[in-house]
Amino acid sequence: MKNIKKILYTILGALALTGLTVGLIFALQFTRTSFKSSIDVSGKSLGAYPPPEATHVYTPLPTYTPVPSHTPTPTPIMLENGWYLYVDKEAGYSFSYPPDVYLHTSKEGRLSYKSVHIQFKIPNTGYQGMEINILTNTQNLPLENIVQEFYTGNGGEPSITNIRASIKPVMIGELSAFKSIFQPSIAEFTIYVPYGNKVLYAIPVTKMGLTAFDPQALELFEKTLATLTIKP
Repeated sequence: MKNIKKILYTILGALALTGLTVGLIFALQFTRTSFKSSIDVSGKSLGAYPPPEATHVYTPLPTYTPVPSHTPTPTPIMLENGWYLYVDKEAGYSFSYPPDVYLHTSKEGRLSYKSVHIQFKIPNTGYQGMEINILTNTQNLPLENIVQEFYTGNGGEPSITNIRASIKPVMIGELSAFKSIFQPSIAEFTIYVPYGNKVLYAIPVTKMGLTAFDPQALELFEKTLATLTIKP
């Protein structure tokens, strides 16, 4: 009887040990599977406990400094006769000029459009050239009033009677114009060409101190102005 009990106890102990071993193996397998499922291919934890938040390092974009646009001086258009063409689309006129001159433009504070300055290259004559400017006439005033206002703005006090007497009609190429020899002035005469709500005026200019204009300069002035074309 005692031997039978001993055998039974031995069998029960073996079964208990076997069950404990199986349970331990199952638990280890389950833990490994759970841990494996919490790992992605990159090795980062996806388990129940979230990983610590990554510190975001802000790298500012490089500061953009706009580069000022540079508009190159357009290449003059050469005409068949060898002269160059000047066009002012804003003011609405154009003319041609000899190739052996120096032309540049500027913007005077009291004028609404660019001024054109041309220097003739005539040896041993000092500065000889011409200027072209545009006056606005939005009120459609008579030419004498425009001229009076212009001289008044330059510090003069001309009477409308004297200005009216100084203006004579002339032709500039195919354009109707006016010539004024009103004095005092920086030029011996001024050519006015009214068009639309503007008045173009052109004057021959010399270096300060000279009292006479070179005949060649006056000839170039007249030839250049004769090419004037108006496109209001």
